[in-house]
Amino acid sequence: MELNQESPLNIISDGMNNFVIPFSMNNGTGTTYWDIYAQKINSNGDLLWGQNGSLVCNANWYQINPFVHMLPNQKFVFSWNDQRYVQSTGEVNIYLQRANTDGTVGVQDINNEIPSSFTLHQNYPNPFNPSTKINYELRISNYVSLNLYDAKGKLIKILESGYKSTGNHEVNFSAENLASGVYYYSLYSNGTLLDTKKAIVLT
Repeated sequence: MELNQESPLNIISDGMNNFVIPFSMNNGTGTTYWDIYAQKINSNGDLLWGQNGSLVCNANWYQINPFVHMLPNQKFVFSWNDQRYVQSTGEVNIYLQRANTDGTVGVQDINNEIPSSFTLHQNYPNPFNPSTKINYELRISNYVSLNLYDAKGKLIKILESGYKSTGNHEVNFSAENLASGVYYYSLYSNGTLLDTKKAIVLT
C-alpha cells in the first residue's frame, strides 16, 4: 500500500525548541481521500509524537493545505481546506481543529484560549499627547498590518506589520511629530481590512 504525502505549508515552534509539522496524506485505499496529520520533533530531529503522523482529521474527503497556529500553553490549532461538501455546494471550506501538547485533538475549552473574533480596540488614552496604546486581538495567527492615516485618508505611518500569533497584542504609538487633529488607524489581516478606529492628537 503506497501512501502519498503533501509537503507541509508551515512549521511552527512551541517556544521550547520543538516544532510541529502539519501535512496531508492520502489514505492509501485507492481513493482520492486525503487526511490531515501532524508530527512534533525537537531541534535534533527526534520524533516526540506522531510516529506515522498523529491524525488530526479523517473525514474521508479531500483535505489539503494544512496550516498550524500556536496557542497559549504550547497547544495548537490546525486549519485546512476541506472539500467534503464541494459536490453539493461548490464551496471549499476552511476547518479548524485543536491539538493538545501530546498531539491528541479536541475542541473543549477552545473559547477560553482563542479570542472569538478579530478585534481592534479603541486606543487609550484618547485624545492623547504625546503617546497612546492600541490593543488588538487575533483569532488565529496571521500576517497583520496596523496602519495610521490622516483625516484625508493618506497613509502616515505603519505602526506594526508582520506575522503575529493568536491572542492579545499591544502597540505603543507616539505622535511627537504629528500635528493636532483627527487620525484613523486600521487593522489589516492578509491585506483584508478588519476594522478602523479614530484617534485624536492634541499638542
